[in-house]
Amino acid sequence: MFLEDGRKVIVPLAFYPTLAAATPSQRRAWRFLGGGTAITWDEFDLRFGIDDFVAGRKELVPPPGYFERLRKRQREQGMELPPGVTWAMVEKNPRRNYWR
Repeated sequence: MFLEDGRKVIVPLAFYPTLAAATPSQRRAWRFLGGGTAITWDEFDLRFGIDDFVAGRKELVPPPGYFERLRKRQREQGMELPPGVTWAMVEKNPRRNYWR
């Protein structure tokens, strides 16, 4: 990736486990957001700011079972989902933030 000032940014794929597990064509299916200040992979609901790449920040990957425990706790506490969102939707794509 090249920045406006001509610098080239290269980061290890190992910093981004979701992308490391993706196929090359899936990794190429990205687009800019915010006038070029961020990149998104819609298929994975994954977004990174360009400053994240420049700073060498890694993708945060929760430990196994994290989302299941979180959803269980939310249900037990009677947490309400946003309008139009069902628990089935949350369970199908647990990494997506439906509370934005």
